[in-house]
Amino acid sequence: MADNTVARFMCSYGGEIRRNHSSNNPHFSYYGGNNRMLQVDRNISFHNMTTELSALCGGGAINYFKYLIPGDDLDTLITVTNDRDLGYMMREFDLHFRSSTDRMRIFLFLDPVHNGATAVNASNEDQRVIFMVVVMVVAVVVLMLLLILMLLFLVAVVVITLVVVVVVVVVATMEVMVGWWWLWWRWRREDGDGGIDGRAKEEGSV
Repeated sequence: MADNTVARFMCSYGGEIRRNHSSNNPHFSYYGGNNRMLQVDRNISFHNMTTELSALCGGGAINYFKYLIPGDDLDTLITVTNDRDLGYMMREFDLHFRSSTDRMRIFLFLDPVHNGATAVNASNEDQRVIFMVVVMVVAVVVLMLLLILMLLFLVAVVVITLVVVVVVVVVATMEVMVGWWWLWWRWRREDGDGGIDGRAKEEGSV
């Protein structure tokens, strides 16, 4: 005949097990996380049990869980990974908790790779931050390159302007010098022609 007993458990997840050094007899304690009550059929399968546990802790994939045998410390938790392990756990439940008001404790250790909506969100957030940093760095580099190009353009404009000014000044100076030389040459020529004509007239009159 099938056993239709309901099994009740207290499930803890999201915390961590640490050694407690505050007492004279150091032991392990569970810190943080959440505690939820779970009620399932005594004959539940491992697959259905993990489905219930997954729904209890927010939808993360549960591949295994652990339970505590009365009298043991938290560093000796028993791992459940299949129907056989679950059967052993139910026997411990029958032995210690079936007729008791206490609850058998189950501990879930969520794998951040498969269960972290939080871990996935954190990873996505990290990727967004990295992307924004890369974009900002690229923008700064591009801006610096544009500034350098603008400076080079201004320097080129100044250099070209100076060259043009120098060329204009040189050409103007040469034109002035050529003009003065031309005037001097004409003056010398006219002065020479006048002297010859004067001497010719003087000789003719004699």
